[in-house]
Amino acid sequence: MSSGRRIYTTLDGLRGLAALLVVLYHNPLLSGAFWPRHGWLAVDMFFMLSGLVVDRAYAARLASHMSAGRFMLVRFIRLWPIYALGCLAGLGFLLSLHVWRHDVTLMDIAATLPNLLFVPAFRWVDIGYLVPLNPPGWSLVFELLANLVYALVLPYLSIRKLIAIVVLAATGLAILVATGGTLELGAMQGEALGGLLRVTFAFFCGVLIARTSRADQSRDGALGPLVILAVLATALVLPVGVWGQWLVIVALFPALVAAGAYMEPNGDRTRRVFRVLGRLSYPVYVLQYPIGIVILTLPKLLSGPGVQLAGWATIAIFLLGCALVDRFYDGPLRDWMTRRAIAHRLLPLSRDQKADATTRPL
Repeated sequence: MSSGRRIYTTLDGLRGLAALLVVLYHNPLLSGAFWPRHGWLAVDMFFMLSGLVVDRAYAARLASHMSAGRFMLVRFIRLWPIYALGCLAGLGFLLSLHVWRHDVTLMDIAATLPNLLFVPAFRWVDIGYLVPLNPPGWSLVFELLANLVYALVLPYLSIRKLIAIVVLAATGLAILVATGGTLELGAMQGEALGGLLRVTFAFFCGVLIARTSRADQSRDGALGPLVILAVLATALVLPVGVWGQWLVIVALFPALVAAGAYMEPNGDRTRRVFRVLGRLSYPVYVLQYPIGIVILTLPKLLSGPGVQLAGWATIAIFLLGCALVDRFYDGPLRDWMTRRAIAHRLLPLSRDQKADATTRPL
């Protein structure tokens, strides 16, 4: 993960571990006693990491020569290829339901097609997902919305105003806890307020960390980065109540992100592992459904002590598939989209712009 010329290796590892915890959260049979019962909180970590890195990478350019439209095009190119692959797989899944079970109508399927362009589906009778073609895509819809707001209000984002935004959003999340008893909101239709509060707090908290912490500096450490990842995993496994989840979002996650932005692993092997985790995090998160759900539920057809072993084997296969998608599909397609955007003068022929659209993820 990069911000300008800075490499955030620990944040790569943090983001990669968070993606794996989301996969395990949706497949409790595979993780047994170590099931991350609060794995859905990893989405708030993604939002926060995105806010930090986006601000470090784009604030100066947005303030000088980069328009909000070009910024959003760069972000679209970065996110769309793997997201679209997941949506196409979801489309195939829904078509199979229509053909074999007849419980999904063609009208329902047609209503999901805007999902391919990050547009939510507002008509879905049976399932109710905001993005039926690829349910994890709800967080990308909200993230792109946060990106747009960020680009438009950047000239007015003083530290004081950022603090006010973060405090107000944290208060809104507390009100949701007090009145609704859950923060696991955003993926379903009718949960827009919860999703907006989650992305507002986490994304702009990441921006605030970028502006106020030593995110432009680094210090090598042998155990520090590993401790940061261990704390994240522990927080998502321990049985904390809903107010504990709120504290994880508003207190623990900012501390982990700030520490991770400052502390880097000092071993070459650890750096390589963290960077691989960072590369795989986006395809792992986006392709876990519906592609991953088919692969990762196969062990459930078995019984006996071999179930978990088979489960971890399928996770390994899924990770290998994500690595192949990253290497042979995502990178080449983003390169092509960037070249086309430059050819049509939608992006300037600039090293910075081209690099932003084709290099490693946020």
